[in-house]
Amino acid sequence: MQPIFNKLPKFVLYLFWAMVSVHVLAGILPHSISGIFIGKMVFIPLRFFNMENISHDWIASVISPIGYSFLHSNFTHIFMNLSLFLPFGLVVAKTIGNNGFITLYTLGAIGGAYCSYSLNPTSSIPMVGASASVSALVGFIVSSSVLGQRFIAPFDTPRNSLIFFAMWGVFNIIHPYFFANNISWEAHLGGFAVGFVLSPIFFKTSI
Repeated sequence: MQPIFNKLPKFVLYLFWAMVSVHVLAGILPHSISGIFIGKMVFIPLRFFNMENISHDWIASVISPIGYSFLHSNFTHIFMNLSLFLPFGLVVAKTIGNNGFITLYTLGAIGGAYCSYSLNPTSSIPMVGASASVSALVGFIVSSSVLGQRFIAPFDTPRNSLIFFAMWGVFNIIHPYFFANNISWEAHLGGFAVGFVLSPIFFKTSI
């Protein structure tokens, strides 16, 4: 396994272990401590509905729009996200470098949180997971492919990338209805939009 990880750009590896570490810590810490830890990091749209809610917990209000991307609900959740994060993260980091990659990951998380808030501002359901950031990586790859950057299949041609985008969109629409009702498609949409829109900026600096 070690040679595989040696091939990963360092920031992809850092984020990978950060997500694993946070997941393990949340599981092994005493409940009284893990409850506080998780409570500060989960993103809850209602927390940002007005200034009174925001000021109620300034730390959580500052941390949670990004911190939630390091939390996962269970092993299956983190396994699925990391399985997508590693290959897409590898492609993006090798294309725009570590700094561009970490910037895109962060903005993807914020974009996912913002989209979730915009569509459900009074929701009190906690949101966790790196899906929005992963979606930003996907959005970047799809957009860059259309602009002329070449990646491995299915992003080797603009046509294939657009087909993937269509399939990805359909999957996000039907997934909550047929597979699970606790998937935040809003966060996926927000993250993807961030990666797709910002791709030309990163793309111009990487060609």
